[in-house]
Amino acid sequence: MTVFEILDVSLAGTVSTRLCGCNIDTAPGTKTGGHLVKLWGWVLGRESPAVAVELLNGSNVCRRVRVNIHRPDVAAAYPGVPGAEYSGFEIQASVLGLTPEIEFFLQAVLKDQHRVPIGIIRVQRRWREDINAEDQPLVSVVIPCYKQAHFLREAIESVLAQTYPHFEVVVVDDGSTDNTAAVVAGYPGVHYFRQENQGLAAARNTGLRHSVGERLVFLDADDRLLPHAIEVGLTCLRDHPECAFVYGHSRFMAFDGSWFDRPPSPRIEGDYYLALLRGCPIFAPGSVMYRREVFESVTGFDPSLSPAADYDLYYRIARQFPIRCHDQTIAEFRRHHGTNMTGKGELMMRCNLAALRSQWKHVKRSRQQKEAYKTGIRFWKQTWGRKVVEEIRVAMAEGEWKRATQGMLSVLRYSPFCLASMLNDYPLPRKALDWMRRRARK
Repeated sequence: MTVFEILDVSLAGTVSTRLCGCNIDTAPGTKTGGHLVKLWGWVLGRESPAVAVELLNGSNVCRRVRVNIHRPDVAAAYPGVPGAEYSGFEIQASVLGLTPEIEFFLQAVLKDQHRVPIGIIRVQRRWREDINAEDQPLVSVVIPCYKQAHFLREAIESVLAQTYPHFEVVVVDDGSTDNTAAVVAGYPGVHYFRQENQGLAAARNTGLRHSVGERLVFLDADDRLLPHAIEVGLTCLRDHPECAFVYGHSRFMAFDGSWFDRPPSPRIEGDYYLALLRGCPIFAPGSVMYRREVFESVTGFDPSLSPAADYDLYYRIARQFPIRCHDQTIAEFRRHHGTNMTGKGELMMRCNLAALRSQWKHVKRSRQQKEAYKTGIRFWKQTWGRKVVEEIRVAMAEGEWKRATQGMLSVLRYSPFCLASMLNDYPLPRKALDWMRRRARK
């Protein structure tokens, strides 16, 4: 749960001649839980009565409430002044989506529609820390698994080898037909849950419901954690209590577990939400550690975007809360074709674009965010468009013309500029290409 602390309350320098008096009773140091900041006080008009109070963040009115709460203390201080007995107000305003430190402006609305300043309130948002520094928070590592029992042992053992000892492992079998249950049975301390096949996102949500740790890591069954992963994530969350999640870098490994080189991940400076909109700074889901409280604010993984549900969740969280990269390599991300989700180029391209496009309604009014969004659309089209072209080439080489045609239609719809690279190597009859373009338009 988030906690909001009142850092400072300052009344307007001079009381307006339109007011008999006013006060903000909420004192600095006051803390409230949840996602609402709570303020209370009183305001008493002189010639025109105060009928409402408005709370503003910048030029935006966050909340407006009536002045109608019983205040016998004000009536006693201002005997005979009309309206003094019911001059109180109480405001509860949501602060989701605002910065960790927020400055509010409070003003009275008089019956004649004049606005009169009351004061300024500075608020800080932090995540609640119920755990003392000497205590060890429980970390839940959720491992969804579908027909990947041959990798699952490595994933589980990478968690058991952690330098931080206080964790639980939850394996969610998403309707596998292999020996996933038998593999988990070899580790008595690992929790096992089985469900009918519903997809990766639904399996993660099941793990979320059946785990109890204050911190959460979602590790894919074919990936591995490095021994210091949990310890590094916890340290970063403790050092940055404003963050909803933190993440690190990944190194790539092949099907057999051997490593291979890839360009280093770029260091992010500034707005992490913009970085997420522009592309793909987080490779392995297991490199992310969440505070469980954040799932009180955002729903879990969206099953309709299952292959890209992790990025959809990152967008939703980073838009509302601070996140951070600790710049340490903590996970191993397996890259292979045909046996994991990233081998399905068409599905990945469609779902990643859909996840990003869900942010348009939130970014369209900001020039900077719009530019980052458009950069991200180009990034996903190019990245997965090239993957689909590779899959088309393989299908053509194997004589799978139906699969190749479906791939071409997908590229024509989502990333047509990627098709030119394929045509340079595999010239097709013009009539066939025109036919596919007509199908795509339909």
